[in-house]
Amino acid sequence: MLAVVDHTFIQCNPQCILESTSKAASRKMTKVKIDDYSLKRSFQVISDTGTSLIAAPSAIAFAIARKAGGKFDQQQGLFFVDCKATPSLELTIGEKNYVIGPENFIVHVGDGRCIVSIFGYPSPSFGPSWILGDPFIREYCNIYDGSYH
Repeated sequence: MLAVVDHTFIQCNPQCILESTSKAASRKMTKVKIDDYSLKRSFQVISDTGTSLIAAPSAIAFAIARKAGGKFDQQQGLFFVDCKATPSLELTIGEKNYVIGPENFIVHVGDGRCIVSIFGYPSPSFGPSWILGDPFIREYCNIYDGSYH
């Protein structure tokens, strides 16, 4: 997608994802990697300001969270992890690698407790299978192309 960005108004990390605000605003992600876990497969992804964590297909989210050192708390539906953990999640979207560092991938939730910022959900039959919420948005500037009508 071609877009022109007026940098006099946008002051953010130079690595940005450009998306259309159309109903088909998803992008193709071809690789997910954390530590020695790597998955090469095509996924449709979107970034969403209304999602506080990263949403991924359940089996993949569980594998990623475990590699990050997370332990699933059934009651809260979250993966708790040692606050000193330093995992990074690498995503290949389009032709570019995006790394979500530990400062955004591990979230302090109070009382000295931390979570891995990913949760699993059933893969939808249509639409995006990944939602890149706040951890991705905090790491990278997301610019949305509003020219779609």
